[in-house]
Amino acid sequence: MTPNLNLPYLLQNQAQKHVTLNESLRFLDQLVQSSCEAMLTAPPASPVNGNCFIVLSPATDEWAGHENAIAGWYDGAWQFAAPQPGWRTFVRSDSRVRYWSGTSWDTLVSADGQVDQIGVNTSADATNRLAVSSAATLFSHEGSDHRVMVNKAAPLDSASLVFQENFSARAEIGLLGDDVLGVKVSQDGTSWRQALAITPSTGETRVTGIQSAEILLDDDTAVLVTPPSASGMMAITLYSETFPQVPVSGIVCFDAGTTPSIAILANGGKLGGYPNQALSGTTGADTQLNIGTVSGGIWIENRFGSSQSFRYFFFC
Repeated sequence: MTPNLNLPYLLQNQAQKHVTLNESLRFLDQLVQSSCEAMLTAPPASPVNGNCFIVLSPATDEWAGHENAIAGWYDGAWQFAAPQPGWRTFVRSDSRVRYWSGTSWDTLVSADGQVDQIGVNTSADATNRLAVSSAATLFSHEGSDHRVMVNKAAPLDSASLVFQENFSARAEIGLLGDDVLGVKVSQDGTSWRQALAITPSTGETRVTGIQSAEILLDDDTAVLVTPPSASGMMAITLYSETFPQVPVSGIVCFDAGTTPSIAILANGGKLGGYPNQALSGTTGADTQLNIGTVSGGIWIENRFGSSQSFRYFFFC
């Protein structure tokens, strides 16, 4: 027998040499440019001459005891070829090229170029289907732009980059269980602290203890904003092409806890403070910007006489 395909040799002075030769030709037909119809545990009812199949476990009927072999239907009978590591065959039923690893028929590539896993200098697995072990990884442009995209299925899912130390997470950047761009950090990979959050609807940015945003307010309207903590300092200014508008700017010290209060530390001249009071849009004095504190939040009221953009900063 040949060492790789187990083809029978013709013996010297052998009678009926055509029998041995035809057997070898059938195996060559089965294994060279190999193509299988499907992967099955039992033989099909009406195989066509020349049809081949990968035998799955547990094999039954005429295939019993031939698990993982390539079964070929030739001249009214099944012939079996036990695979050697590295053998390849194209499986028509799922359009995939499969190879025998020594223990299983694994996917090498599909007809449309897909592969199940790629490991570059390391092993990939069912979770990390693409794995790279290298000092650096380069993604370059092809003439102009280059974008790396991380896609998630739903708002409560995550799309992020995780930075690890010895495979223990230390930082994560991305959409972390919502649609807010966030940065969180950890000392041990278990306990996490939110360090940065940017709200997509407003662009409001929160850094631990610091929060900033820009809001557009029509004249005689007010909006309630939530500071990062119950007390601290707030700087606010009207933002325009002639920024800053000193008269409509100021710095306040606030308490938005159970006893709301406010103290104006710097006033450009048109900043009004209203402790423990919700503002409706026309509550405070006219022709100025008014700030009102309530439990859990701060009201910003525009009575400047026209629609204006305001930028505010919390330091808590």
